Amino acid sequence: MLFAYGRVSTAAQSSAHQSDAFARAGVAPENTYVDVASGAKASRPKLDEVLKLLRDGDTLVITRLDRLGRSMAHLVGLGTDLRSRGVDLRVLEQGIDTTTPEGRATAAYVTPRQPLAPGPARRLRRSCSCQLAPQVLDLGHQALDLTGAGLGQLGGMAGR
Repeated sequence: MLFAYGRVSTAAQSSAHQSDAFARAGVAPENTYVDVASGAKASRPKLDEVLKLLRDGDTLVITRLDRLGRSMAHLVGLGTDLRSRGVDLRVLEQGIDTTTPEGRATAAYVTPRQPLAPGPARRLRRSCSCQLAPQVLDLGHQALDLTGAGLGQLGGMAGR
């Protein structure tokens, strides 16, 4: 079954764009839940409600990842929880759909299966003279963890 969750930050904002996108994605209006709350606000009753309803085989539809998670850590926690419960995630505006192999691969970059240890990321930051995007650091960190390689070996694997 398809469920949708949307969020707007203030009552002055309209959720019509999100509701229209959910309808186009095939979500029934009675399965659409929208909160009016800032992203950092801990209490989001409609999110809590939809999370309680989701069961194995259901799909949660959102427009963008920032509508769902308060922070990257919160988003990772939600992704882990949904995956463990057999709930798929479809992010309409970012092309993520965990009902497909491609979508599961994309989501793996967004919601790592294991927390990333801080050590290799610190080494990557110190060893680079350029500013790296956090996603690049996370991928490098995962590569270090998976391969057990040092930074020199990792550079060699990348063709440098």
